[in-house]
Amino acid sequence: MPTVALAYSGGLDTSVAIRWMKERYDMDVYAVAIDLGEERDYDGIRQKALDIGAIGAEVIDAKEEFARGFIFPALKANACYEDRYPLSTSLARPLIAKLVGEVASARRPTPSPTAPPARATTRSASRSPGPASSPSSSSSPPSATGA
Repeated sequence: MPTVALAYSGGLDTSVAIRWMKERYDMDVYAVAIDLGEERDYDGIRQKALDIGAIGAEVIDAKEEFARGFIFPALKANACYEDRYPLSTSLARPLIAKLVGEVASARRPTPSPTAPPARATTRSASRSPGPASSPSSSSSPPSATGA
């Protein structure tokens, strides 16, 4: 059975996605939650993913990388949305995608026969943190998804 890594928040959408991908696409789901510093019950989130039907689940502590590689540079750049509001949630998206992709690569999920073919990417020689870093996979990326 094909396996997919899912960026899992523990919310309704990603919880439904676990069962939906299993039932509709006959895929195993490995749930990945990213701790960016929010006060949340990550043990409960991990267990919820398993209870719903994920074949595995993990929580990655990314607080340090998020602060140093994303928050501090954004503050230095005075990054604002509509020249008024400091960027926050949108800064996390690239880091979440990077970390879930790394988990997917490490677990070597199998591609779904119903999914479109993956595009090849190249590994960056330097692994600098932050939104400007290159994708970190050496061949076709494994399936990774999430909300």
